[in-house]
Amino acid sequence: MMHLFKMKGSWDAGISFFYDHIVASGIGELYDDVVENFFRELPAGCRVLDLGCGSGQVSIRVAKLNPLAQVVGIDLSPSQIARAKKRGAGLPNLSFLVGDAMNAPQPNESFDLVVSLASIKHWPDPVRGLREMRRVCRGDGRLYVIEVNARCTEEEARDFTDRWRHVPPGTRAIVRWHFRRFVAGQGATADELAGLMREAGMGEVYVQIVPGQPLLIATGLPAN
Repeated sequence: MMHLFKMKGSWDAGISFFYDHIVASGIGELYDDVVENFFRELPAGCRVLDLGCGSGQVSIRVAKLNPLAQVVGIDLSPSQIARAKKRGAGLPNLSFLVGDAMNAPQPNESFDLVVSLASIKHWPDPVRGLREMRRVCRGDGRLYVIEVNARCTEEEARDFTDRWRHVPPGTRAIVRWHFRRFVAGQGATADELAGLMREAGMGEVYVQIVPGQPLLIATGLPAN
């Protein structure tokens, strides 16, 4: 199980609660921007996989915006999947299941778009997980990887964590320190993320540092 200082592993119920109520509740605009920029107006029948979906923040938004697309969210944490299923109840084009990014329970080339949002730092072997993303993506599909920038500035970390509305009074300095030291510290640099994706066999890799955010967005094709 993951704990607050080591990012690898599955999230238990306590960490899931912390993320949902402290972090996710304050960064809805970020999720909205990701979906608006990458998943708007998907064609009918398009299949989208959110690998390491957490409590479904992105998956649900994609499914709502694209009712004719099919969206699947997979996460190793049963507590996160339980939250995602509750939050996404009633959306007929959305499903969630417990699964391991190291061995995704999906056939080869079964999705048109595959996304991982701030998940790969939790994987025991990021390259293996990225290869799974590549495996389940169609040859003419596209992959998106969003991760925390290990070289984010103190100002970016402060602005990002200041959005977390429910941080207990008097703890913001500690939260900011923890984010930079342990969350961003176990993220990736732009060069590292590009290297991981190329090692996984992805083609035409492009990594962008998000202006004003402690984040990286990488895109790639399934094969060279």
